[in-house]
Amino acid sequence: MPYHGALAPMKVSRKKFPNLRFGEFFCDCHETERRNALNRKTELKQKFKQLLTIAFASMMVLGSALPAVTETASAFTGKVGSSYTVTDGGRITYGSGDGGYSNSRKCDLGDGLGSRYTYCVQPAKASPPTGKVTVDKVITDADDKGKWNALRNIVFYSPSYPGYEKNTGNIKGAYYTGNFTKDWAIAHLAMAYVYEGRPSDMATWGGTKASGLGDIWTKAKKLGDGLWNADSEKDEAIPGNFKVFISTMSGVQDMVAGYLEDIRGGFRLQKIDNDLDEQYAQGDATLEGAEFTAFNKSGHSVFLGEKKINQGEAAVTIRTDKNGLAKSAADALPYGDYLVKETKAPAGYLLNEKWSRAISIRKDGEIIDITSDPVKEEIQRGGVQIVKRDKELKKSEALGGADLNGIEMTIKNVSGHDVVVRTDIGSAENKVDWKVLSSKKDLIDSGKVKRVKSGEDVGKITVRWNEAKKAYTAETLPDDLPYGTYTIRETKTNKTYQRTDKSEHLFKIRENGKTVSHDDGQNEMALTFDDYVYRSDVQGTKIGDGDSRRFAFVPFKITAASNGETHVVVTDKNGFFSTKDRRTAGDLEEEEGKDNARRQNPFDDLLNEKQISAGSLKKRADQIRCGVFFGTGQFGSKAAMITGEGALPYDTYTIEEMRCENNKGYVLQKFSFTVDEKSRDGLVDLETITDDLITIGTKVKAEKTGTNLSAAEKDVKLIDTVSYTNLVPGKEYVLKGKLMDQKTGKELLLNGKPVISQKKFVPEKKDGTVDVEFVFSGTGLAGTSTVVFEDLYENDVNIASHAEIKDEGQTIHFPEVKTHAEDRKTKDEVGETRKETTIVDKVNYRNLIPGKEYTVRGVLMDKKTGKPVTVNGKTVTSEKKFTADKADGTVEMNFTFDASSLKGRTTVVFEDLFYEGIRVASHGDLTDQDQTIWHPEIKTTAKDSKSGNHEVSRDKKVSIVDTVSYHNLIVGKEYTVKGVLMNKGTGKPVRDGLSAVTSEKTFTAEKKDGTVEMQFTFDAEKLQGDDVVVFEDLIHNGITVTSHADLSDKDQTVHFPKKPEKPGTPTETPAPPKTGDRTKLLGYIALMLAAGTAAAGIAYKRRRLHKLSEDQDDLKK
Repeated sequence: MPYHGALAPMKVSRKKFPNLRFGEFFCDCHETERRNALNRKTELKQKFKQLLTIAFASMMVLGSALPAVTETASAFTGKVGSSYTVTDGGRITYGSGDGGYSNSRKCDLGDGLGSRYTYCVQPAKASPPTGKVTVDKVITDADDKGKWNALRNIVFYSPSYPGYEKNTGNIKGAYYTGNFTKDWAIAHLAMAYVYEGRPSDMATWGGTKASGLGDIWTKAKKLGDGLWNADSEKDEAIPGNFKVFISTMSGVQDMVAGYLEDIRGGFRLQKIDNDLDEQYAQGDATLEGAEFTAFNKSGHSVFLGEKKINQGEAAVTIRTDKNGLAKSAADALPYGDYLVKETKAPAGYLLNEKWSRAISIRKDGEIIDITSDPVKEEIQRGGVQIVKRDKELKKSEALGGADLNGIEMTIKNVSGHDVVVRTDIGSAENKVDWKVLSSKKDLIDSGKVKRVKSGEDVGKITVRWNEAKKAYTAETLPDDLPYGTYTIRETKTNKTYQRTDKSEHLFKIRENGKTVSHDDGQNEMALTFDDYVYRSDVQGTKIGDGDSRRFAFVPFKITAASNGETHVVVTDKNGFFSTKDRRTAGDLEEEEGKDNARRQNPFDDLLNEKQISAGSLKKRADQIRCGVFFGTGQFGSKAAMITGEGALPYDTYTIEEMRCENNKGYVLQKFSFTVDEKSRDGLVDLETITDDLITIGTKVKAEKTGTNLSAAEKDVKLIDTVSYTNLVPGKEYVLKGKLMDQKTGKELLLNGKPVISQKKFVPEKKDGTVDVEFVFSGTGLAGTSTVVFEDLYENDVNIASHAEIKDEGQTIHFPEVKTHAEDRKTKDEVGETRKETTIVDKVNYRNLIPGKEYTVRGVLMDKKTGKPVTVNGKTVTSEKKFTADKADGTVEMNFTFDASSLKGRTTVVFEDLFYEGIRVASHGDLTDQDQTIWHPEIKTTAKDSKSGNHEVSRDKKVSIVDTVSYHNLIVGKEYTVKGVLMNKGTGKPVRDGLSAVTSEKTFTAEKKDGTVEMQFTFDAEKLQGDDVVVFEDLIHNGITVTSHADLSDKDQTVHFPKKPEKPGTPTETPAPPKTGDRTKLLGYIALMLAAGTAAAGIAYKRRRLHKLSEDQDDLKK
C-alpha cells in the first residue's frame, strides 16, 4: 500500500513522546521537524477536537522493511476468509517533498474490472506488504449509512474503478481535477478521511498538515462529504453487486478494495397468437423462431465472461420453439437489471414492439418465469385485388354498352392452418382493428369475425370500377387476409358478360399491409380474369308506305349508344339487310382467314357522303353480304373480329335510315333496339321498316304587331312559324329561310345582301312547329311586301320546301304613310295666325290590309325646336280611326287650335299609323315641305315722308311712309299688304273727307324675310296735336294670315303737332327746346357749332401772330 519517503523505518514510542497524537510521524533524522511538532502541541489542541487520519500510508516507513504476511487463506470468493494477491502498483508522484509521492498497491480479482488499486486507510501505521491478503470485512449495498456507505461510494468513483473511469455523473468535474496523480491522491485521502469518521483536518502528511496539500485536501474533503449520504445521486448509480472488502493485518494499515460479485440467472417466456389467444399459428405462419433480447438496464456495464455489456446494450437473445416457448440458460445473465423485448418476429407474425418486461437478476442460478404474461403476437395481414378484363380486348375495359361491374368472386383458404377473418370481407363496413393486442374471441362469438378452416371459403368480393386503377377490380381490405395461401374463382357473372373463366387462381399473403394484385409484378396471371361479352346480330326489310315497295340499295346507319361506334349496312335488291357476315368460307378472299383480317364494315365511307346515289351502291352489291362488326371498348380500344359470335356486343343501338336517291321525299326511319343476354346466340329481327312523306307549312308575323303588318323601322323582327309532319323525333333538322320581294318575285336584297335565317332543331314529336326568326333593318321597305320561303334540310339534304309568292300566310306588309298639310282657308302651306286656325293634313297610306281598322295619330311640331307645339300647356294633336277599304288610300286629319302665338314660326305635321295599338307606319320629317306650314309675321315703322321721323310736318298735304317688315314668308308666293291709319285718341280710322285713309300693295316674296313700304298721302289739316297709328294686314289668297295693329306701338305711331300762334313780341326768354322738339334743338346745335368755329379761328390767329413775333426776335439776335 502507499507510503511516503525513502527513509528507514523508525519505531515510535508513546512513552517517549506522550503528547504525540494519532497520525503524527517523525524520525530522528528529522529532529527539526520533531521540535517543531513539540512546539505546535498547544496550537493543535486548540484547532482540532479530533485528529484526521492521514490517507497516505507509511510515508516515513519503507515497504521493504514491513513484516511479511504469512497467513494462509482460501481462494478469493468475495466472502470473508477468502484471499487475493496484492502487487506493487509503483510510485505515484503528485507533489514535491516527502509528502509529494506514494508507492501504490494493485490487485486483479477476475471479476471483469481488471487490475485495480487497493487503498490504505490508516496512514499512522506501516504499509501492508505485497502477496496474499485475506478478506476480513465485506461492505455491500445494504451498508448504506455512515462511513461504510461513503467508503463503498468513494472506492467506486476512485481511479481504476468504473465510476471514475466512465466519469459517471461527471464525477471528475464535480470532485476531481482531471490530473490522474492528483485525483489518485484525492481519492486516497478521502478514504482515510471517512474511515476515521471525517475529522476536520489531518495532522500531518509527509511532515506537514494535510491542508498543506492545498486543493488536494480541499477536494478530498468535499468528495468524502459528498458521498457520505446513501441517497446521493452518485450512490444510486453504483451497481448492486459492487462490493468493498477490508483486509486487516497486525501492525500495518487496513487495506480497502472493490469488486463485482458474480451472480447469474436466466428467464423464460411464452408467445401466443393474438386473435385466437392460443399457442396456435394462423394460416402459413409459425410461432417458432421469434427472438427476445434482454438489454442491460443496470446503470453500468456487466460482463458475460470476457465480454463487456454496456448500459443499454443487448446481453442475451433467446428463440421460441414451435409452441412459442423460449428459455435462457440459468447463468445467462450477470447480476443486474434488464429489459426484455421482442427483437425478431417469427414467419407470418409482426414484431410486438409494445411488449416489454423488466427483470432483475439478484440470486445466483434463478430463472425468472414470465410465461404467465404471454407475448401476444399479431399475425401479418394483407389483401387481394383481382382485375376483370374483356377477353376480346385483353383489357379491363367493357365492350359496347356492357360493363364488368357486379361480377362475384369467391376466396378460399388453402393454408396449412385456420385463419381468422371478417365475416363479410366483401364490404368496406364493419372494419376490425386487428392491431389491438387482445383476443378476438368476443368478435367471433358476435359473428363479426370468423375462424375459417383450411379448405373452406373465406368469403365473396364483387367487381367494381376502380377509378384510381382505371380498371374493373374486386378487392378485400388491405388487412382482411392473414398470412397464408388462398384461391379465388369467379362464381357469378352479371347480365352483360358470360362466365368464361371458371378456374381457381392461387395467391399468397406474405407481407403485412400489402395487397397482392395483378399489377404488382408477381401475380398478373394469377389475379386476372377474362370473360366474353354477350353478342348478337340484327336484320330487317325496308318497304314504302301504301304500296309496300321494296327499297333496294338504301343505307342504314347503326350507332352504339354507349360509345357512338357507327357502321353502315345496305339493303340488297329485295330491301333486306343484316349485320351478319353471310359469306361462306369459299367466298373469302385469300388474305381473309377464319379469325383474322376479315373484311369489316365496307360501307362506312357512306358516313361522309352528302349525296348517295342508287347507282353507286348497286355497283357494290357484292359487299352487302359482308355485314358489319362492332368492337369498340368503353375507352376507345378496338377488338379484332371473331367468328362464332354476333356482330353487335351488349348495348342499345340506334338504326337510322340515311338519305339517298331511293328514299328522297320520304320520312327517314330511326329507332332503337337492344342486344342483351336474351338476344345472344340469335337475331334481333326488326322485320319491315316503312317510310312516310314529309310536309311543311309556314305562317309569318311581325314580332311587335303579332300580325302580317310591320313598321318599316330600323329593328324589324319577323317570326315564321313552320309546321311540319312526319319528322323523326330526336333527329336534327335544319330550316333555312329567306325573304322574297313579292313584287319582283326575287330575293329581297338589303344593302346588296339577301335576308336569310336558319334554325337547327330536334323535334320531340313527329308533327310540330318551330319558329324561324328574321332580324333586319326595314327602314327602306315602307310600302312593300315580303314573302318568307322555307326549306327543310336533313344532313344537308333538302327534304321539304314551302315557297309560294302569293301565300298571304307567308307575307309581311310594310305600310307607308305620306302627308300633305295646308291651311284650311288659304288652301296651301301659308298658315294663319288667328285664334282659331285649322290645318288640314291629308294622309296618304299604302300597303294596308283591307278590312282592318287603323288609327292615325298626328302631332304638330315646331320646326325650329323639334318639339311639339303647345297652346296653353297642351300639345296640338289630332286622331282618327278608319277602316281601310283598299290597300292604298287617303284620310284627312284636322288640327284646330289657337295659332296667334305662332307668328313667324314654322310648324310640321307628324303622323303615325297604328294597328291594334301598335305603330306600323310613320311620317315625321321636319324637312318635308309637304308636311310644313309657314306662319308669317309682320311689324311696321311709320314716319313722316318729309321729316323722316315720327313728327309730321305742318303741311296741309302730308305723306306718311310705313315700312312693313315681314318674316317667314314662302318665297315665290304672292302676298298683299293692306294698311289703314287709325286715330290713337279715338281708336277709329283717320278720314280724308268721307273716306278712311288706306294704302295697299301686292308683292311676290323674293326672300322669306324682307320689307315693303306703304305710303299714305292725305289732307292732315284737321289733325292738330293728334297721334296717328298705322294698322297693317298681310293677305294671302284673299285671307288675312297675320296683322300688326297695336295702338300702343310707338313704331307704328306718328304725331301731328298743333299749328303755332301768330308772331309777336316775346314776353319771356325763349326756353330751350323740349325733348321731342327736334327742329329747335337742331338750330341751337348749329348756332353753338358756329360760335365754336369762330372762337377756334381767333385763337389760331393769335398763336400765329405770336409765333411770327418770336421768329423776328430770333432773326434780330
